Order: sequence, then C-alpha cells, then structure tokens
Amino acid sequence: MIRRWHFGLVVLVLATVFPALASASHDEDEPIVLADGLELLYYMERGPADNFSTAKFTGEIQNTTDFWYDAPNLQVILYDEVDNILGSVSVEPVFVVIGPGETQPINGAFDQTDPTDFDHSELVLCDGWPLTNYVDDYRPDGLEIEEVKEVVKKENEFQADVTVRNNGDRQMNNVVVASNIYSAGGHYSGTMYGHAPAAIPAGKSARVVIDINVSLFSSSDPLAQVGKDWKYELVLGIDPYPRFTC
Repeated sequence: MIRRWHFGLVVLVLATVFPALASASHDEDEPIVLADGLELLYYMERGPADNFSTAKFTGEIQNTTDFWYDAPNLQVILYDEVDNILGSVSVEPVFVVIGPGETQPINGAFDQTDPTDFDHSELVLCDGWPLTNYVDDYRPDGLEIEEVKEVVKKENEFQADVTVRNNGDRQMNNVVVASNIYSAGGHYSGTMYGHAPAAIPAGKSARVVIDINVSLFSSSDPLAQVGKDWKYELVLGIDPYPRFTC
C-alpha cells in the first residue's frame, strides 16, 4: 500500500533543546523523546520580535511504536526571563492519527502581537500518549496513491492530479491528500489539502486535484523559505477537521 508519495524528499532527523531565541533553526543529532514511543525529530521556532506579528513553530514527530495511535496535539508555552507565561502556541499534526513508525509534520502560530518578545519556551503534550480515540474512524485502511501526474511544478506553483484507489473492503469517506512542502534542506514548511470529490467505494478510484501557491509558505515564515529546489510529500488520510486543540 502506497500511502506516501515522495518527490526527491530526504527528511532530516534533527532536534535540540528549547533555548532563548527570537528567530532560529535548530539542528542536532538526537531526537527529543516526548513520551515513550513518541519523538520530536526536529523543530524550527521564531518569535514575533522579528518584525512579524506572530510566533511560528514547525517540526516533525515520529511514532516509534508498532501500532496506530492518535496523533498528539502539542503546545509551546512562551515565557519571559523570570518564567512568567506570556502566551502559548497550539501545535497541530497534519492528521489526527499516526501509523507505526511514521513521521508527521506539526505546525502552529501564536497570533498575538503582544508581547513582542519572549525569553524561552517549553513544549508540552496536550493529551495523553498513547491514545486510540480516533484510530478506528481515521485510519486510512486500504487507501493507495496509484498515480501522480505533475501538471505544473515551478518555483512558486505546484499543480498535480493524484489518483487514489480504495483497496479496502469498505467505503472511505472524506479522503484527502496532504501535500507537505519541504525546503531544499529538508525542513517542513507547510501543508495544503486536496479533497476527493466524493466518497470512494471499495475497489474504486478517485482523482484528487492539488493546486498550491508555494510562495505562501515562504512569505509566512522566513525560517522555512522553500526556495527554488523545494520538495513535496503526498500523504493519504481522512479529513482531520474539526480538530480539537489545547
């Protein structure tokens, strides 16, 4: 079963601690263990002190177990120099479930213009791990990417027709293709979803149209500039909205 489709993508395994920062990218050798079976592979974080109105957090987590679990919501808590809480960033995964051994991007934005700076931050799990509340309803059993036809792939534009087949034994509703965009260096920059036009019965296929303005990811987060040699990963799943955050 091909649930993921990579285009020249090498995902880096990076991590670090959470130091005082305004704008930074953090690359280290070992992932951060968030819980038994759950790791933060790398993260990028910047504060609103860089002439931007929001703080931004992006990264990737990995389920290192052999089981499907709910993909966790996380929260970045922002502190001043004497440990007063200034605000928080809700950090969401791309889908609400994560498969055995899978990696999944996470991202969040702090939408307050004040405070204009923070000294350090702390990442916390909003829910327990591991949980299986959503696994039965959101696990993409039997779904497969049959074919990807690139219509346009330019520096700031990506269009593709994706054929998705349901090889399972039941109808699959609300099927989406997540287009995860990465910079040339392998850092996650953002996600756009393409939706199947209707439910996909067992044994049938559907065409999903992907149409992305890639420049949106660069303009919204200068740390994750995708540049000319950006890459993409297509991942099948079930529409994750509405989503429950911290």
